[in-house]
Amino acid sequence: MTSEAKWKCCLILRDEMPDAIVVAWFENTAQEYEQFFAESEKQLDVKLVKEIRTPQVESKRLILLEHYPLLSIEEEMLRNWKAKEIVVLNSLEEPLLVQFGNENIIPLMKKTGMNEDEYLEHKMISSSIGHAQRKLDSKVKNEFKANSQKEWFAMNFLN
Repeated sequence: MTSEAKWKCCLILRDEMPDAIVVAWFENTAQEYEQFFAESEKQLDVKLVKEIRTPQVESKRLILLEHYPLLSIEEEMLRNWKAKEIVVLNSLEEPLLVQFGNENIIPLMKKTGMNEDEYLEHKMISSSIGHAQRKLDSKVKNEFKANSQKEWFAMNFLN
């Protein structure tokens, strides 16, 4: 549910998948995670999407620390990479999910007895996130680049 729970999940995934490459779309995300990992006494290099070239990730496992707001850009990048496996981590506090109704999901998750650090993986969730990204694709005509997802929304999506 929270960003901190997401960070902890990333540490667990990193232990389970030590060969995985950890990737962020935004510079602020990479910095936040590197700081969190340093505080956890773990050395972890977070790569920025813009720094990655296909040979570095082809047939490898990736942990993406967030979705990119525009599905068209995210799909093109992921298709070009030809990664073996891609795991995308989200928290309900991220601007993409806040923008599209997280206030309904959190109470439901708590009502069902889920803990803050449990994760959900379901085709319906992935489909809903994709739908939200497609909505953004149709509304954003001239994209401005940003250093964080929050900044991206402030610059590109003014409701």
